[in-house]
Amino acid sequence: MLLLPVCTIHAQTDQRVIDSLQQVAYSLPHDTTRLFLLKNITISEQYSTNFIKRAEELLQEAKMQNQHSYMCDAAYYHALYYYNYTEEHDSIAKWVSYIQPIAENIGYWSCYYNAQKLLINSFIYNEDYEFALNEAEKMQQKAKETSNISGLVSSYLCMANAFSETNRIKRMQESILEAYKYIPQIKPIDLKMDIYEQLIEHYADIGEYDLLHRYLDEYLEALTSSIQGSITLENAYPSHFFYINVYYIKYYVGVGDLESARKQIEKTQAEYNENIFKPYGILLHEACARYQLALRNYQTAINHTDSALNIEQEYGVSYRIRIELLRLKADILTEKGSYNNALTIYEQSKQLRDSLNKAISERQFTQIKELYNLEKLQEEQLRLRRVISTTMLIIIFIILIISTLYMSRMRRINKRLRYSEKETKEATERTEKANEEKSHFLSNMSHAIRVPLNSVVGFSQLLVSDEELSEEERNEYAEITQTESDKLMRLVNNVLDLSRLEAKMTKWKLEDVDIVQLCNDAVSSVRMQTNQVRILYECDAPSTIIHTDTSRLIQVICTMLYNNFCPDKDVRVVYFSVYKRDNFIEFFVVNSPLLDANHASEEVNMQHRINELLLQYFHGEYEITADATAGPTIRFTYPLKEK
Repeated sequence: MLLLPVCTIHAQTDQRVIDSLQQVAYSLPHDTTRLFLLKNITISEQYSTNFIKRAEELLQEAKMQNQHSYMCDAAYYHALYYYNYTEEHDSIAKWVSYIQPIAENIGYWSCYYNAQKLLINSFIYNEDYEFALNEAEKMQQKAKETSNISGLVSSYLCMANAFSETNRIKRMQESILEAYKYIPQIKPIDLKMDIYEQLIEHYADIGEYDLLHRYLDEYLEALTSSIQGSITLENAYPSHFFYINVYYIKYYVGVGDLESARKQIEKTQAEYNENIFKPYGILLHEACARYQLALRNYQTAINHTDSALNIEQEYGVSYRIRIELLRLKADILTEKGSYNNALTIYEQSKQLRDSLNKAISERQFTQIKELYNLEKLQEEQLRLRRVISTTMLIIIFIILIISTLYMSRMRRINKRLRYSEKETKEATERTEKANEEKSHFLSNMSHAIRVPLNSVVGFSQLLVSDEELSEEERNEYAEITQTESDKLMRLVNNVLDLSRLEAKMTKWKLEDVDIVQLCNDAVSSVRMQTNQVRILYECDAPSTIIHTDTSRLIQVICTMLYNNFCPDKDVRVVYFSVYKRDNFIEFFVVNSPLLDANHASEEVNMQHRINELLLQYFHGEYEITADATAGPTIRFTYPLKEK
């Protein structure tokens, strides 16, 4: 989303007027009139480099007069400055913490919730989405307790932002529609603007043009009516009117009314000046690119897309916006017939998207884990403090008694103390070791598990909630759900196997078996499972008995020859050879799907680790040579049974 910074008033005033007002303010006595004037000067200069200076002057004056509401306003402007110009989350959090107790004490809820909204948006900007959602839920609960509509609406807006950034589109829509229900009860125009802009962007993205037109008209009417009769406010919202005009262009292009789109473009381009929020230029160029694409003016459309990408790069707006712009450019090149260039850009956008989604998923997983463990950790620390305090009091009491009555037994007391310290240290080490093992286990629960889990949950919800699905769609979704469930189960089983192997807790079923027969069984098993693998099998070893867990060793060999989480479009030729050496059996697998770069994933890495640990248990070796002359090769060995 391209949103303007949160603020109560977006006033823009001529610098000469500001200087005159400032002279008047300094000549006034130290009363509320002076504070009121200083506040308006600060608001007027929010887009200039003097903004933080004016906010500090207002804060000092408010402190001197002990005017708490103005102190809250000044602190909010400090937080707003850091949000707009420095993106220093710690500075924003510091000023929000300053505001909260004062605003709560005097019931200044509008400032309280504006500051909280600013803090949550800074979490979102820093990609701390789960922390943002956690704070938004707290804000929503507080708003309900105080019966504050603005705070409640702001909490829904913050949730919608966080859901949008993490691709939870359905929940984002639910949150923003909840906020929209309160439009008739909302007085601040800025809050209405946030609601309408999120609705407009959402329905433009999904191509619901009737709803897009409805909310555009409502937004324009609300904004126009709010400034009627006010000379000061007539020039207060140029960026917002510009934003509305750009989305009218998108609407006209979307419904195929290209003549209206042309007129709207001419009008909007004429309004693009230094008073417009610069990143909104991205929206204008994107809309123009779609218009030119509709006219089949491909080069002009590409030029607009490049201009939008340049603005995005200059201001560092959002990776998501960059991805969408790259996809738009690739679509234009495809329609133009420049397929090679389009393919390059498609791949670039895909890499960016995959990288972004992976980073978000990993960050969310970490944040959820931290939030889950935070309260538990605090309780554990409190309990441990009490135990330690009680223990220390008892020890001190005993020491005092024994020191007073039995000085001769001091050595024994010291010995007991040392023993207690040793026990405490050992207990601490055991606790730390347990925590390390737990963290190591959780780290195996990688992004690969979240993907099928999300698919299972998503399609299951569709099957349950969408009654309009056809039988064919239901069967398709059920099949997808089953496939992803199988994948999830396989991943979980692999993680559990890996954890048991690393913890040396695996149970084995050992028996004597002929290695030649075992290899034949493994090859036959793979050939029965699939036609997508052609195995060229060579065995240069006589019948030899080894002592092993037959099923697990067969499983190791089979995973190297074929596995259903590394699918191939064409038939893969795999070379499998077995040789007997003096003290061990040597195996080679060339062109294994596990070594194909196209199949590289966390699941493949996990399978390599499982194979390695299993062979290590039996004192075998597991080596990977990616650049071998014959092709990517896995070499592993198994020791012969001792005589």
